[in-house]
Amino acid sequence: MITKYLKIGEREIQKSEQMFTKYGPYALLFTWLPGIGDALTVVSGILKYRFDLFTLFVFTGKFLRYFAVAYLVYLY
Repeated sequence: MITKYLKIGEREIQKSEQMFTKYGPYALLFTWLPGIGDALTVVSGILKYRFDLFTLFVFTGKFLRYFAVAYLVYLY
């Protein structure tokens, strides 16, 4: 069903599973990146990644980004 609506093939799903197996939740720290972040969240949903870990790592990554932005704005 997912492959029908998102036009994702079995090969891409297997590749995504391998990436998540290799890098684990640390890849979710980069969800703040444009384009890449959206793909990471979609992949974690397709793979039915644990929601508590997903939330923890996505929140941490985005918090660090916005903390850095706020700090840079404060400096200048």
